[in-house]
Amino acid sequence: MFAHLSLRFFLLYLLLKALNFGFEWLLVNPDTPYKAAWLALLMASSFLMAPCVWLLAREIDRNAPPRLWPIAWGQCAVVLAGFILCIPLFLAANQSVLLVDPSRAKPHWFNLTHTTMVGAVLLYLVQVPWYLSRSVSLFRERLRINKFLFSNIDEPALNALRALIWVMAASWLFNLLRMLHTMILEPSQVWNLLISACEIGVTITALYVIFKRCWQYSVDDQTMVESVSPELKEQASLLQGDKCAKYAKSSLDQTTRTRVAKKILAQFEEEKIYRKNGLKLQDLCVATNESAHYISQVINQELGFSFFDLVNKYRIEEAQQKLKQNRDLPILDIALEVGFNSKPTFNKAFKLRVGQTPSEFRAK
Repeated sequence: MFAHLSLRFFLLYLLLKALNFGFEWLLVNPDTPYKAAWLALLMASSFLMAPCVWLLAREIDRNAPPRLWPIAWGQCAVVLAGFILCIPLFLAANQSVLLVDPSRAKPHWFNLTHTTMVGAVLLYLVQVPWYLSRSVSLFRERLRINKFLFSNIDEPALNALRALIWVMAASWLFNLLRMLHTMILEPSQVWNLLISACEIGVTITALYVIFKRCWQYSVDDQTMVESVSPELKEQASLLQGDKCAKYAKSSLDQTTRTRVAKKILAQFEEEKIYRKNGLKLQDLCVATNESAHYISQVINQELGFSFFDLVNKYRIEEAQQKLKQNRDLPILDIALEVGFNSKPTFNKAFKLRVGQTPSEFRAK
């Protein structure tokens, strides 16, 4: 499904999620003994899930599995601290179906278990947002790079990462609600079942989206990403800053940039290259006989667009003409003619640029 990705962290995340659901079921089942042990294992395994999503984000960003040994000691220390804080709760387990059996619990041990549980929960509530922010940053960076390379920016691995980020955020929120309910109100089996059902529903929906919407880039596409990514990571922020200052060290002089810009505009205005479904930066490079670095810089510096936005600009402008001139032609046919691969994608891009849906624009 994902070219050049090992999926080890994705599969590990799914395994941990399945174990968590199993532990939750054992906790809500009224006849299950050793509830404290299952809760301790649930809490301990939760400290590994956010790092798995973050490592998947790093793998997507680098197109290669990240090595584990360079991970910051602070991150490892947080996971280890979470494990240690769960040990007293695990040792407090017994054959009783109660989470804590008052007849067997010693006061000092009960206090220690309660304190370490609260510490583990607070640590988890801090850990997950940190990894969420890091994963979202890597996701946005890769998305910006794709805008310089492809007319369709839905990368399969990014679809998976987007879904897992939502699952991680939802799980964090559900666990927070579960904790607050337990602290403020009496523990409720119905409430726990409801929270677990919601969490399972979110996870199943995310997995459906992953396997429904993911499609595979070719090896050539992945090779292009790897070859130009270092330069594009710097270029991706240029649309928000001073292009002249940031391109000061570029080897492209004004004469060369003007020549390349004319070739690019000729392909769009005369050859209508944007009509090609799935158009990539590499296709434009072949058509103009220029390098990806030259094309990308000129589109950004001279034309003021990313490749994705430039393609959509020409597609939407032609679509506007066809919507007015061919009022009986189905909108899907127009979308396909100008280069879009689906009506939802066309509607989203059209409304983003024009401020109206194609139907609303045609009805004016």
